[in-house]
Amino acid sequence: MFVMRRIIVAILAVAFSMSCFAQKLRPSDVPQEVRLGLENTYSDYKLKGWYFETGQYVAEIDIDNQIGRVFLTATGNWQFTIFDVQQQELPTLVANYFLNNYPGYRIKKSEYVEDFSGDNYYRLIIAMKGVGQTEYEMIFDPRGKLTKTNAPDPDFVKKDYIARLNPEAIEYRQKKMAERASLDGSGLEIRTGEDGDVKKNSKSKDVDIEAPEALDVPVIPDEVTKAFKKKFPRLEVNQWKEEDGNYRAYYENRGRDMEMLFAPDGMVMTTTTAVEKERYPRLIIRDLSSRYPEVKFPSAITKFQKVDYDLKYRKTVTDRKLDTYYYIEFTLTTSRLSIRDWQEVQTNTKRKNSRMSLKRTALQIFFIIITTCSAIAQKQIDYQSDWGERRPSFPDCLILKSNVVFVHQDMTMSCDSAVFNTKDNFIEAFGNIHLWQDTIDLYGDQVYYDGNTKTAEIFGKVVTLQDGGMTLQTDYIVWEREAQTVRYTNSADIWNDESTLKSLMGTYYTDTKIIEFTDRVRISSPNAEIQSDSLMYDTKTDWAYFYSPTNITTSDSLVILTERGNFNTKTNQAVLYQNNILQQKAQTLIADSIDYNTETECGKAFGNVFISDTANDLRAYSNYLETDRKDSLKYAFLTDEVLVEQIDGTDTLFLHSDTLWVNFDKADKAEQILAYRHVKMFRYDMQAVCDFVCYQVKDSMAYLLDRPVLWQQESQFTADTICICTDK
Repeated sequence: MFVMRRIIVAILAVAFSMSCFAQKLRPSDVPQEVRLGLENTYSDYKLKGWYFETGQYVAEIDIDNQIGRVFLTATGNWQFTIFDVQQQELPTLVANYFLNNYPGYRIKKSEYVEDFSGDNYYRLIIAMKGVGQTEYEMIFDPRGKLTKTNAPDPDFVKKDYIARLNPEAIEYRQKKMAERASLDGSGLEIRTGEDGDVKKNSKSKDVDIEAPEALDVPVIPDEVTKAFKKKFPRLEVNQWKEEDGNYRAYYENRGRDMEMLFAPDGMVMTTTTAVEKERYPRLIIRDLSSRYPEVKFPSAITKFQKVDYDLKYRKTVTDRKLDTYYYIEFTLTTSRLSIRDWQEVQTNTKRKNSRMSLKRTALQIFFIIITTCSAIAQKQIDYQSDWGERRPSFPDCLILKSNVVFVHQDMTMSCDSAVFNTKDNFIEAFGNIHLWQDTIDLYGDQVYYDGNTKTAEIFGKVVTLQDGGMTLQTDYIVWEREAQTVRYTNSADIWNDESTLKSLMGTYYTDTKIIEFTDRVRISSPNAEIQSDSLMYDTKTDWAYFYSPTNITTSDSLVILTERGNFNTKTNQAVLYQNNILQQKAQTLIADSIDYNTETECGKAFGNVFISDTANDLRAYSNYLETDRKDSLKYAFLTDEVLVEQIDGTDTLFLHSDTLWVNFDKADKAEQILAYRHVKMFRYDMQAVCDFVCYQVKDSMAYLLDRPVLWQQESQFTADTICICTDK
């Protein structure tokens, strides 16, 4: 009796839970106010049906072949509309953020939500690839900025993904997974009540990103946009502004807010970088505190930026000297500053703008500190040599010869001779140039070094950069110590262990050990050769990240074509995201995303999978593929909307099933096909259904089992087992 009571309670619980889901309604069951509310919200639409869900009326509509679900209250007030969005239709910023930060994950659901308040957003449900994985939610504004998420940290995801691909790092992965399991879970939930207020879970994680104000987008010359794309092929401009005939781009690079000013012909004029609070120069903060003792620095600072002039642009300007400077804004309370004091500030400080507010008790002071005009900006360069002199014709220059050594803030440089401008803190050095700092060594024949900007230009027949096991050789290098970058613009050869890299232009980030290549990139290793227009290469992990059409050819003649993905030159692991094709001999694989190891020949493919085997006249389609071609039992496993076609002259045999298993012989030719569940076969002269089929490719024999039924012309056959010879 007790058991019976538990069963009844369970049935009632299931019935109650089912009642909470969407309930289909007839049009006559929908109140007049709700139908009028839909008509007032959308005009040009096709009504697909009405539902009642979570206390609200839901109208399923079709607008230009896009299905949406409109949520309305019982009084007809529109709350929000959800449109299903295909992954390929997502904005570039949204898709790039997911692809670049969550390898090994898949988008299970993507939606665009129109809210009555005007705060529209994209919503993604993501999860690790596999069955039964935890789902996470990501919210992006219409411009593609991430605003809310409960997904794991991208840095952890990337390290965890590499650990899963690298057997030697399994212990590291297990440790990280244990740390993640010990953390308190956080969720993100968005509900909309009848009053239109958006409610979220108290545990949700908010990522506050300040979006720029909506402005009219100016017309940007092609030369300017091409110059930005050539310099940063993987970045997107958040906003463009026109300033006195020039064009300023606002963008993000490596997590920092950046601005770049272009001339109309595409020449870079300045680069502005937001300085983080913990990186404020102490000497500048000390100088500000002495100038304005009533202000609490650095907490009063609202903006701190560093502005650098581009080297090429600096050479074109001859009428004035262009130096790096800091741009700072801070708040000063009026209670400590009289109007007279304010006028003195206007007179004595270099500023961009100022204003006083009657409604607020604070005012903003904008000013510029020129770094080269103050002794607080840079530390003087130290030097030593066997011989030196000053000449009356050049009183600010010191000529040094023999065993010349310069030291400037942890960087050391040696040379045969040099001219040191002590006033401008500038060095021109010659002969046997060697610069080193930490693990970085640079060699050349001549160098220009600016101590104010910490920038070195190295020239020579062969200019060499060495950092650990990485060596780079070219004829011209720009080393920006402040930005921690080494750039070359005239072709370079790079090698790291067993890999050799070549490209026309590139940037090496000395802090992350990552090289960003552009224009005619080629990476050669014993296992593969990569050709691309632009890619990034991590010299520490041997991972190559490409963002443009790329061609990979492995040592066993496998050709990989893709437009976005990663490839490890040491482990031969390929992770492909966009327009992917794998070709080897007579076989071709196409899929939305592919995870494949060319050495172990094991891999998986997801979404719109297509396989072609011209040697056996076979074609296969599905949404998931798993294959292992290295073991003694070579196989391919397909599921989710499986369809197989065998072409025989002008006729084709079609086979459809829930799951398909293909066994290969030693020559990599399909020899056996096993189809499971809801099997259907069709040819112009024969049709059949069953639950299991064993098809032998060599003799074209198909064995139908488990309630088979065969139709041929006007005859129907049933039996326990049916054998069909598909060869004419």
